[in-house]
Amino acid sequence: MTIGPRDRPLIGSAPQNLELRTKNRRLTRLTNGFSRKVVNLQHSLALGFMVYNFVRIHGSLRMSPAMAAGVSSKLWSYEDVIVLLEKVEATGELAAGSN
Repeated sequence: MTIGPRDRPLIGSAPQNLELRTKNRRLTRLTNGFSRKVVNLQHSLALGFMVYNFVRIHGSLRMSPAMAAGVSSKLWSYEDVIVLLEKVEATGELAAGSN
């Protein structure tokens, strides 16, 4: 076994984890917004990751991580995320190629 640099990036990074913890108060039980149900926490985290990766422009990348990875060709808006969520709620599944 060799220990060396990874060929692919790690999932999640220190800045992303810090951002997630500071922006999502559901992760701390000391607030009124903590999640009592696991499914509510999952939805909140999924929405946070969606915004972090598709909506926000990151300073070091000067684009969203999704654009940098080639997953999306445009910077998403909050309206785009809401339309996607409504589509998922209506059909019950996520359509492939919805960017």
